[in-house]
Amino acid sequence: MKLSDRLGRRPRKPFHSAIATTFAVEFAAVEEIMLPQLMASGATNLLLIADDRMAAMALSDGSRLPIALGREYALHSPPASDGIFHPKIILQLGRETGRAFVSSANATGAGLGGNVEIAIEIEAGNEDGPEREILRAIWQYLSTLVPEEASPTRDALRWSRERTPWLDGPVGAPLKELDDGSAIGFLHSASDRGIADQFVEWVGEEKVRKLIVVSPYWDSDLRALSEMATALSPKEIILPIDSERHEFPVDAHFAKKVRLVDLDCPASRFTHAKIFVAMTKHHDHVLFGSANCTTAALSGAGGNAEACVYRRLTSGTAVDALGLDRWIDADRLELSDLAEREDAPEIPLKALEARRPGSFELDQGSLFWQPPNDEAGEGAIQLLNRTGAALADIPVASFASVGTRRAVPIDLDLQQKLFFARLVRGEFVSTTAHVSHRQALKERRREAASGQVARALSHFTDGTEFELWMHEAFETLVRADFSQSKERAAIASA
Repeated sequence: MKLSDRLGRRPRKPFHSAIATTFAVEFAAVEEIMLPQLMASGATNLLLIADDRMAAMALSDGSRLPIALGREYALHSPPASDGIFHPKIILQLGRETGRAFVSSANATGAGLGGNVEIAIEIEAGNEDGPEREILRAIWQYLSTLVPEEASPTRDALRWSRERTPWLDGPVGAPLKELDDGSAIGFLHSASDRGIADQFVEWVGEEKVRKLIVVSPYWDSDLRALSEMATALSPKEIILPIDSERHEFPVDAHFAKKVRLVDLDCPASRFTHAKIFVAMTKHHDHVLFGSANCTTAALSGAGGNAEACVYRRLTSGTAVDALGLDRWIDADRLELSDLAEREDAPEIPLKALEARRPGSFELDQGSLFWQPPNDEAGEGAIQLLNRTGAALADIPVASFASVGTRRAVPIDLDLQQKLFFARLVRGEFVSTTAHVSHRQALKERRREAASGQVARALSHFTDGTEFELWMHEAFETLVRADFSQSKERAAIASA
């Protein structure tokens, strides 16, 4: 089943917010596939967190520009680091319920519908328990990605937090025991230890009979795999590989110590899933999510931002669920059987980082600009419409300093047409950046109602603006409709 098909399912009380993270982004896929599904679940407060350089490339590579970005959903990019921002999480929040997907899928057409990906869905209802604790841990991780300073993205987090009271509560131990005897843990690279170290710790002292690793990308010397093998001491290492399209380093010394088997997936689909399965006598220990089998992804000093989920299952459960028999029982694939390695074109991350113009926000009639590295320099800010056509050039010297930001008033007609901006300085032209319309994002945030509440609100909301406090007043008056309680409610003195 496609990940996108799972996002639109609406609980009894709709979700109000959704937060998604990604490395690669295609805004057409976001706006035509992901957002409609998230909105179908009730969410109107939408936040996308993407790698800074990949978002810049998506806005500057000639692809069709997004039309809802900055007005219907907010975008945040954590500062670029030595690694990449690589987690793939979708968190949906409601007043009493929550749902999270941790996966290998980017917010691209291929990730949402074309590739072979792996994902886990974690849902929590009214009762407290390990599922809610996992969602709280995911929320805390996502919240740390956005600075505390006032911004459209911090607005989105604050709004969702105020309407999700159950986020107040314990996160508990990282590894959580479930009622069926299995266990689950949320792992991310922002912790003190690397993801691989945490995985090895949870496998514990059990003797690993087989280690199965599926990964589209590898270290050139298989260092991450070698180190994991040293820690787990598996009797056999099985690596399913696409013999025709692969990036496996056949010349690596450690490649001779593993058993390669045919990946056996449809040739028309790229296998982008990342899976680690340590099979012992009593358990299948499964790690999956965004992390490839590379040092950058798995090591504590790797540099990438990653997010994964660990599952401890009864022996044989993962074999059945993931169809691992086709690899365990497969014939050996010799290194000489592999086609010549085809390295993917390198993404020019450094060049993209050097060309970034900073961030732009429209608020209260002024355009606020946060220059890269807090340095404004010279040149002009070129304002662009929804198709990327130039509207006007504003000299950098016209911006007044407001703390670390710069600001300049913009007339109303230009505000309505403004979608994007870039920095032009002589022959230098920056990548394109979106403009966040802070007021438009605020006005879009509404909690979806149902039943009597929805019918009552329709008289006010059809074609008119309606303040959230009045919405909440109506919810209070007919809260019995939400709870579907058959008992007569006691009249409170308040």
